[in-house]
Amino acid sequence: MNLLLISCQLILTVVFLVSAIFKVRDIDTFAGRVRPALPSRVARHSYSVGVLVVFLEFATVVLLLFVPYVGFLESAVLLIAFTVHLVRVIRSGVQVPCGCAGSSEAPTSRVHVVRNLLLLVMAVTGSSLSALAVGHLQLNHLVLLGPATIIGLGILYLQELTDLLKGGILL
Repeated sequence: MNLLLISCQLILTVVFLVSAIFKVRDIDTFAGRVRPALPSRVARHSYSVGVLVVFLEFATVVLLLFVPYVGFLESAVLLIAFTVHLVRVIRSGVQVPCGCAGSSEAPTSRVHVVRNLLLLVMAVTGSSLSALAVGHLQLNHLVLLGPATIIGLGILYLQELTDLLKGGILL
């Protein structure tokens, strides 16, 4: 149970941290990718929405590391909001890159929705387990950091990996 909790915690931490870093590197591009699916009265404030998203992702990282239960809950709320946004983009028919990891050029697709649902399962699992667990950074965290980073990046870039495998010999 403890390893599952730590795995969920570190995978989500990696996903939100990498995502926030890439978004903040080019906030204007990210804001432009958010704009098409926003309601018209909010779309003109897409830059502010982009800054808010980056702030919330960095806050989620801090919470996941220091107040895991709250971090998992915030992760779940953000993932639900992001998934609703992705579904709106897909339904609109507008071919716009997801922007989930900032600079990705992959068009928004159902793979992004599936990825977010997997992350949402981790957030719900983590919040359930963290309600039962007590403790801070331990040796287990350091041992699982490498695999959690690989898994988190794999999930974050699921669309790109899918495209890579389709073009190769594996799919």
